[in-house]
Amino acid sequence: MPIWIYELRKVFMSPVILTLLLLFTAFNFLIIFQNAYIKEELREVNQIASTYGTKIDDAMLAK
Repeated sequence: MPIWIYELRKVFMSPVILTLLLLFTAFNFLIIFQNAYIKEELREVNQIASTYGTKIDDAMLAK
């Protein structure tokens, strides 16, 4: 195997890299679960968008 493969393996198996990866993944899940309530509001917005359309012009304002 070429030496660069071994060097990349050392980088990715480093405890610092693995710890940061786990930390940032946990932080991302925290943000996702804290904003889960937005899902209900998005359903309403999608319903309004399907009724009135997504392009804002005079025809949309006339509805």
